Amino acid sequence: MLTIPAITLWQPWASWIAVGLKTIETRGHQRFRCLVGQVIAIHAGLRWDGHAYATAAAYRPVSALTVQEPEHGSVVALARVGGFRELDAADAPAALCPCGPGRYGLILEHVERLAVPQPARSGQGIWRWQVDDALTYVRDPDYPCGQFFEGKPGGDCQGDGHYLCRECMAWCPEDEADEQEA
Repeated sequence: MLTIPAITLWQPWASWIAVGLKTIETRGHQRFRCLVGQVIAIHAGLRWDGHAYATAAAYRPVSALTVQEPEHGSVVALARVGGFRELDAADAPAALCPCGPGRYGLILEHVERLAVPQPARSGQGIWRWQVDDALTYVRDPDYPCGQFFEGKPGGDCQGDGHYLCRECMAWCPEDEADEQEA
C-alpha cells in the first residue's frame, strides 16, 4: 500500500484548505520545508480552534468561512506543496492569519478536496498516511499525466518525477527527527 506525507491541522483550518479559502499553511518552524514538491494529505484533527473565526475574519467575511459539517479525524484533501518560505504581511490573506518574520509557510497548490473524507489516525509533525489503492487523487495540469496518481496509486512511474508512485516518491530525511521531537 502506498503512503504519503500528511500533516494535521485543527479545525476549521483543515476544512478551509480543502475548500480553497486557505492556500498557505503556516508554522513557527522550518521543519516542513522538506515537503516542497510533494503531494501531502491534509488531515482534520479532532480539536477545534475556538479562535479561528475571529482570526480569519480579518481577511475574509465570516459568511465565507462557514464550514458545513466539518470533518474531524479524517484526511479531507490532498495538495501539492509548491514552495516553502518565510512569510510577510502580504501573505496574511492567503494564510487567513497574521504573517511576518519568524512565520514560515507551505505554499499549497492543486488542492483537491476528497469527495469522501478518509478516517485516519494522525501523528504529530509529518506522519505517513496509507492511501486506499482504489482512490485516484489530485488533478494537476502541470503534470503530463494530469494527475499525481495515474489510474490508481502505485501506477507506472515514468522516472521523471511527474508521477507520485512507489518508485519515485520523495520522502523527507528529517521526518524521523521531527517525529522524535513530537
